[in-house]
Amino acid sequence: MISGRVKITVSMLIWGSVGIFSRFTHLTGLGVAFFRVSLGALLFLGIYSFREPMWLKRVHGELRGNWMWILLLGAALALNWVFLFTAFLYTTIAEAVLVYYTAPIIAVIISARFLGEKITGTRVFLIALAFMGVITIMSGEGVSTANKGLILALLAAFFYALIPNLGRFLSGMDSEVLTFSQLAVAALCICGGSLISGNQLAGCRRSGRGSYSPCPAAVHERPEGGGGQRSRPAQLS
Repeated sequence: MISGRVKITVSMLIWGSVGIFSRFTHLTGLGVAFFRVSLGALLFLGIYSFREPMWLKRVHGELRGNWMWILLLGAALALNWVFLFTAFLYTTIAEAVLVYYTAPIIAVIISARFLGEKITGTRVFLIALAFMGVITIMSGEGVSTANKGLILALLAAFFYALIPNLGRFLSGMDSEVLTFSQLAVAALCICGGSLISGNQLAGCRRSGRGSYSPCPAAVHERPEGGGGQRSRPAQLS
């Protein structure tokens, strides 16, 4: 039996690598988020359907009466990943993640405001301390609030903070059913958003820092009206 500490360690290692992998996919933030949630949903579907042939029927049964919360949860997950992966294109991974770490603070504030959770004086102090820590680290990194990538990372943090609060309304569902459902709904939301906006999920992307990242079909693209210089890939810091 794998201990919970090992599971958390492995999950953190996987999570920590997503920004690096997203830089090498040559996809837009929308595309990276779509393939992330859709492949996850397909993996869950394959594994659990193999282990339990009637698993999808059980999923349908558990979702009955909970569709509204599942849709909200899936939409929040989709927006969270789209904004975060897009933020990686406009700023460094380190800066985006530092801003993204405000999510727990936002989650506590939301739970207190809308779910009636009590915030003690100690918790207020810890929230303020955590917020000051994030600001201190950001100032040490030379982060500018005018940076578009940081605004996108902050939006990602907000939608990530919604996920545990929305999950409170689905606490009675099995964890694997809940995870599969929100991944599937998130994939549908991103696909629908792509069709509406006209953005290609598998298209090559442009870096937000004024440069174009390399696409598989070409070494480098040139900016519009460029002066003949080839652009450099975005930094990986």
